[in-house]
Amino acid sequence: MNQNEQEPRQEPETDPPEQPRSRTDRWIKVGFLAVAVVVGVIIWRWQGRDPPLVGWGTDLNAALQVAKEERTKVVVFFTRAPMGYDDKRVAKSCIRRPLAANALRRMGYRKVHLTTRAHKQYAKQFDVTETPTILLLDPDGKVVKRHEGFINDLAFCNEFLGVTGAEMSEPNRPSAP
Repeated sequence: MNQNEQEPRQEPETDPPEQPRSRTDRWIKVGFLAVAVVVGVIIWRWQGRDPPLVGWGTDLNAALQVAKEERTKVVVFFTRAPMGYDDKRVAKSCIRRPLAANALRRMGYRKVHLTTRAHKQYAKQFDVTETPTILLLDPDGKVVKRHEGFINDLAFCNEFLGVTGAEMSEPNRPSAP
């Protein structure tokens, strides 16, 4: 290269000047963040709700009285208030499942859901120390069967209620109480 010849100078690339952010942009971002937080809280609260136990009463004395008249038994489901993780698991994967619900309906058992907080006298009477606890009571209120902890719908029907799958698949066949 010749001394007189110089390489062309290259200007360093510079970013285009930043545009000042408008207040509207900030409010859009804040609004989007607020909506995301509200939606997250709603989803979190929805998932934390106790599953509904449709058809389950809360009056044990009335259920025992009806059970005496109908010569049947009473199933009592003890949970905490609000329901804990295991309580919800049993409610969702056992009590609310069609197999268990149909077995209880076909056998004519009375169903009672009690919380240990609101029904301390019954929790003490039946020695409920952990939840979930499921009791099968005769019409006089004596414990026939007891299960503490998790149980799925099939084990609930077969082992706890004594109903087989074959009995459940036969239509209009009443099961013995």
